[in-house]
Parts: sequence; C-alpha cells; structure tokens
Amino acid sequence: MSAELLKICKSIDQIDDQIKTLFIKRLSLVQEIAIQKQHRNLPVLNSVREQEIIDRVTKDMPNQTAAYIKTLFAGILEISRLSQENFLESVAKS
Repeated sequence: MSAELLKICKSIDQIDDQIKTLFIKRLSLVQEIAIQKQHRNLPVLNSVREQEIIDRVTKDMPNQTAAYIKTLFAGILEISRLSQENFLESVAKS
C-alpha cells in the first residue's frame, strides 16, 4: 500500500473509533429512553420521532449523500429499537 493510501486509511480508522465511541454513548441514552417509555407505558417504536431524525440528518444534503445517510440512520434506529427491547426484557426478568 502506498504511503498516501495508508495515511487515508489511518484517518478513516480514527473516524471509525469516534463513531464507535459516539454510538456506545447513544446506546446508553437509548436505555434511558426505554426506561422513560416504560414508566409512561409508551411503545418502543416512535415512527414520528424516527422520521424527524431522518429528516433532520438529511436536510440540505445532496440527494445521493442524503440517501446514504438515510440508510445509515435507518440501521442505527433499528439497532436502537432492538437495544430498547432487549434492555426492557432484561429488566423485566430481573
């Protein structure tokens, strides 16, 4: 691999590490949301909120980039829902 390619790969690795750290922080907050939803007897899925998130993160983006971001956040939101469901199930079993 060329030195320039290695430099770019190292930059991507640093960004990946930041994404991982932020995602773990997000999952922690998702558990807090799950507790609040449970106390209020609300469902895990809030499709209105999810659409608001998609709209916010894709706003003012070129179409192709917006499509990629929408796909990324659809996955993040799905994992967030699964995390909430798993967390609530584990709490119920305790």
